Order: sequence, then C-alpha cells, then structure tokens
Amino acid sequence: MQAPTRPVPIPQRERQSPTAKTSDAVTIAKITADGNVRIAEITATSVADRYNSEMLGRLGAGLAWPIAVVIVVWVLSGPLKNLLNKLSDFKGFGFEATFERKLENLAEQVAQSGQASESTGPFNPTQNAEPTAEEAEQAAQEQSIEGDFQPSTPVPQDLGDQGPPTLRGDLRHYYQEALRVESTMLIHDGWRNIERELQALGTRSGVPPTNSLQTSRRLLEYGVLDHDTYHQIMEARQLRNMVAHGDDTAVSRAQAGLYAQTARALAERLRFMLPAGSASGSGTL
Repeated sequence: MQAPTRPVPIPQRERQSPTAKTSDAVTIAKITADGNVRIAEITATSVADRYNSEMLGRLGAGLAWPIAVVIVVWVLSGPLKNLLNKLSDFKGFGFEATFERKLENLAEQVAQSGQASESTGPFNPTQNAEPTAEEAEQAAQEQSIEGDFQPSTPVPQDLGDQGPPTLRGDLRHYYQEALRVESTMLIHDGWRNIERELQALGTRSGVPPTNSLQTSRRLLEYGVLDHDTYHQIMEARQLRNMVAHGDDTAVSRAQAGLYAQTARALAERLRFMLPAGSASGSGTL
C-alpha cells in the first residue's frame, strides 16, 4: 500500500494572500490543476502599457473613416466645385429656355386672338367714345412702360476701363443688377395691368372681389371669359410666378419687354369685354 503523499508546503510569500501587494507590483498566486503553484507579478507599468496600446488601437480604428472622408473630400473638392457650377449653369439655362419658349407661345396666341377679335368686331360698342380721365391716365402709364423698353442692351465693354480692376468688376456687377431689376419690374407691371382689368371685369360681371386666380375661374364659369383667354391669363400668371420665385435667375430686357407688350394686349382685350348676356352693356349677372 502506497503511503499518502504530503502536500507541498506553500512558501510564506504565497500563503499570505492570493493577491499580495508590494511596493511596486501586485503578486498573484494561482494553483494549477496538477497542484503546482504559479506566481505572477503585475506591475503598474505593464498594466499602463497594455491599456495604452488598447486605447490607441481603438482610437485609430475610430478615426480611420473620418480621416478617409476628409482626404477624399480634399482630393475631390476641385472636381466637385466644377460639377456644382455646371449644374447651376444648366439650371439657369433651363429656366431661361423654358421661360423664353412659354413667352413666345403666349405672345403668338395673344396676337392671334387679337386679330380674330378685330375681324369679328370690337368687344365694346362704345369703344370709339372719348376715353375717361382714368382710362387716359392708365393708357399713358402703359405707353410709358412700353416706351421704356429697348432691345436687350449688353454691358458696355469700356465700362470703368479707366479705374482699377476691382472698380471695373463692381461697375459691371451694378450695371447687370440694374438691368435685372428693371426687367423684373417690367414683368410685374405687366401682370398688374392684367390683374387690374380682371378685377374690373369681375365687378362688371357681379363676381365678388377676390384674387386673380379665383376671379378668372368664376368669369370662365359665368361664360364671360372664353377658354383661350382664360388659358392665356393662366400662362401670363405662370410666367410672372417663374420670375417672382426664380431666386437670382433673371430674364433679359428683350424678354421682359415682350412680356409687357403681351400683357398690355391681353389687358386691353379684358377692358372691352362685356358680362355674359349683356349685349347692350347694361346687364349684369
């Protein structure tokens, strides 16, 4: 019979505590499965080094994507800027092309309607009578608007040639801005003429005063406006809204002048329209 083996005595250093602290290290005693004792010391320096390495690894992984994005944006900043400029130019060109096409179609329709009305006779039997003071004043204002129109004027090439480059650039900018404001005012004035005649026609026809859109629809329902005139009014309204809500996109003076002339012709037709069922001009709805 084999005599039992005596357990190996644990050194005094190991029997004090599984984790015994010294001045600069932590001693860990671990008994393995085979009964042996393993002693390990962990110093503060080793723990700090391991912690720092793990933090640096996590920090590097976290900054990898932001740094990559910054580098890509920096490398592609030039091409992206050029692309955005091209898109802005294309947007402005698209606006100008659409506005010009719609305006030319509207001007042609209004001119054809005016010729048709002349061949069938005037709207108002008394249009040859002497104009009232209000009508004369309004006609003078419209003629003034039309007289202010001149064909599209390019920016003078010698504008500010005697000054420094910065002054020349500022002068050309202010000149172009003045042309843009003038063109916008011509379009707004033309639309106001149409609105004024619409309201007057609505009053003669018994339509309660409201905005131009509702007045036009009511006049169409009452049979005062024909479909062609109604659609021409809507087209003129849409063109005006394109300019009003077109941000910095401007139309040329030639286009603004054509709009003013077309609006004047359309307003003139509305002025001499009679309420439905009042051939003598005395009836109302």
